[in-house]
Amino acid sequence: MREIKFRAWNKVLKTMDYQPQVPGSEPDFDLNSSFACLAMEDSPEVVMQYTGLKDKNGKEIYEGDIVEHTKEGWFGICDWCNGVVTLTGNPLGNLTLGSYFQEHLEIIGNIYENQELMDSSQHDADTQS
Repeated sequence: MREIKFRAWNKVLKTMDYQPQVPGSEPDFDLNSSFACLAMEDSPEVVMQYTGLKDKNGKEIYEGDIVEHTKEGWFGICDWCNGVVTLTGNPLGNLTLGSYFQEHLEIIGNIYENQELMDSSQHDADTQS
């Protein structure tokens, strides 16, 4: 069974929080141990869920992480939707990830702190066409 965990990107402070709190809640209310409403439009944070997968170094993979397939050299963005982990923005198109990929995946950044990784990938793809 997958561990339910969250992290949040603070759009104002531009920091990643691995123990996000629900705005207006008690200080000891931990989002990672609760099924709270995550779609708060006025929240300064973007909440991302842990996928249940780890990269080849044992680092937890969350939604929004940019992972590289170290054997093949391609990379993409992890997404978590309806219990399925997918990788988008890679040359294979949308790809469903499973534990069998873990030994070759490595987190190289995330879409909030490392946007330039995806920008340079798109630029490389455009120049090769």
